[in-house]
Amino acid sequence: MRESWTDDRLDYLNRRVDDGFRHVDERFDQTEQITRERFERVDERFDAMERKFDEMNARFEKVDARFEKVDAKFDARFARADERFERIYERFDAMHRMIIRGGFGAFAVLLAAFLSVLVTNL
Repeated sequence: MRESWTDDRLDYLNRRVDDGFRHVDERFDQTEQITRERFERVDERFDAMERKFDEMNARFEKVDARFEKVDAKFDARFARADERFERIYERFDAMHRMIIRGGFGAFAVLLAAFLSVLVTNL
């Protein structure tokens, strides 16, 4: 058998539905507030990390500047060392040329002596 819906029953159903939605709305509001607070805390932590990274970057820039100064000093010292080695290489080249010329000269003298001995004995 089918029950009929009276005005009182319909009003009661409306109140229950309204109360249920009000409860859902309150829960959503609470969830929104909790979520907002948590994201604010996360944002604060990210801001703190960003500040720390900025500080680290500043320190790294100082270290980079110091390394650039050291590099410049080494570059100057290596340039002077390169000049010294070039002078040494030039000396070795000159000595090498002198040894070769002396060797050819000694060979020419020995050849001339051998030929003169050979010619005089014939």
